[in-house]
Amino acid sequence: MGLLNILTGIASILNPKNLSYQSKSLFPKEFDYYWDIKSKEWDKFSRNFKALPYDDKSLLTTVLSERLERLDSPYQDWRTSDHDIYYKTYLEASQEVARAWYYRGGGTADTVSDDAVENFVHHLITARSLLNDCMDHPDTDGLACEKYITVQLGISDDLAKIYKTLKKMRHIDQNLRNPPNLQGHVNYFNATCEKWLGSHDEMFAFAREYAMKDTGYGYMASLICHAHLQMWLYLIAFDEDEAAAGAYFTQQTVKDELLAAHNWFLSNVNDDTSGFNIMAHNMFTGLLYWSEEHEAAQYHFRAMKKRATPFPWMYIGTTDLNKARKLYQE
Repeated sequence: MGLLNILTGIASILNPKNLSYQSKSLFPKEFDYYWDIKSKEWDKFSRNFKALPYDDKSLLTTVLSERLERLDSPYQDWRTSDHDIYYKTYLEASQEVARAWYYRGGGTADTVSDDAVENFVHHLITARSLLNDCMDHPDTDGLACEKYITVQLGISDDLAKIYKTLKKMRHIDQNLRNPPNLQGHVNYFNATCEKWLGSHDEMFAFAREYAMKDTGYGYMASLICHAHLQMWLYLIAFDEDEAAAGAYFTQQTVKDELLAAHNWFLSNVNDDTSGFNIMAHNMFTGLLYWSEEHEAAQYHFRAMKKRATPFPWMYIGTTDLNKARKLYQE
């Protein structure tokens, strides 16, 4: 079921790397880290990576994994100390996840060859083994659980087991006083969607429970955006109801919930330039723009600092992103 859900889903409809508004790298100094890996400057890479804030480690890992996705074992020559082994193993696992999705591609199930499916599953299983080592390591943090949820989404059909990983991630991060891991919550959220292992009711229930659960971390409210985006996508891809999809974001109940989440964000914002905040600003910009709530959308657009993330733009291309740029010029 887990694999079937992924193969019949509509993830990665468009290539998120082709964001025309990405005039700044999604992660500052991304290429410095990339070239440190390519040139095997491991001491420098390790020192700089470990010094990053928690959410920036998450964001940079995703960016690097996508950039390196076609390479086999880019970290194999990294001779680590005991203190570095956790991050090396975590990055290797993240690379395996990216490799899995590289083979999977973005097409529908009937376009994925048997060889591609075999490679997809192989790399996810390899990632699972590495992440099990990470989660048993004394230096573990929530990053390993974040990636593990993505692996489970591909090769498990047990939503309850995936939820246990989410709870473990939250427990670890709370003990370490890390901020809530937005990406990990989004990964689990995906599992609750009707097109995966859950239902519309479960999807909205999870988003509403966790969006405003962590006082002081406004970015978590973007889970409400994810829920409405997925509902809109379902109307298009599965119900094939273009009329309902076209009117979805202008419904007053949808607008009201998005604005309530926006207001909670404003009252709980912390470091507005952190990785998880940038992710949230992108989601709010897109959905508030579609809802014609332009004053609220403008706030988030300007806070993006020209750093465009795959969500929500990967699902619709960048036409509306560029329209928003013209409307909300800094």
